[in-house]
Amino acid sequence: MADKPQKRFDGSEGSPIELDKAAKWTANYRKRNSDQTLGHFFGRKILEKILGQPDCVGLRIYYAVEDSTEEDTHPIALDSLSMHQKIKLLFGKSDFILTKRPGREKRHLIIAGVTPDMNDQLPGEEPQQAPAPAEKSSADDSTQAASAAVRAAPVPFTLAEMATTCPDQCGKGNALNR
Repeated sequence: MADKPQKRFDGSEGSPIELDKAAKWTANYRKRNSDQTLGHFFGRKILEKILGQPDCVGLRIYYAVEDSTEEDTHPIALDSLSMHQKIKLLFGKSDFILTKRPGREKRHLIIAGVTPDMNDQLPGEEPQQAPAPAEKSSADDSTQAASAAVRAAPVPFTLAEMATTCPDQCGKGNALNR
């Protein structure tokens, strides 16, 4: 029995989407999530930095939520309680009257470069070395050695966080954000 060939990324994954379809899908999201972030902005420089990492063929975007230690304890009005909750109150089990809920979550998107074998490129991991170009014989030995040392030093992989969100900074309204 032959093994299935392992899937690899080649950088051609993904496809264009027509504006009408994208507008419909984003409108669906806005209707269902009217109080949520609509989009995220990443600057060109950070995207190019990640895409320029050795062996990077694309980007993976992770959803993230910032740690929140704030808790909002708030009273519940007695008239909002069910009969069962009122009975619990009468018998001294009133811990349900004060409810704890996390403070407003701060959501983020995190971008990582991805290799053809579908692995994330993470800081602290050793990037593969690009082959050194052939040295010219006219340069002296010390220049060649310094040049080789610069090329041999691995450039650490970078992760990115979005710079800003929409609706905070959306620009003018368009089919994707109004």
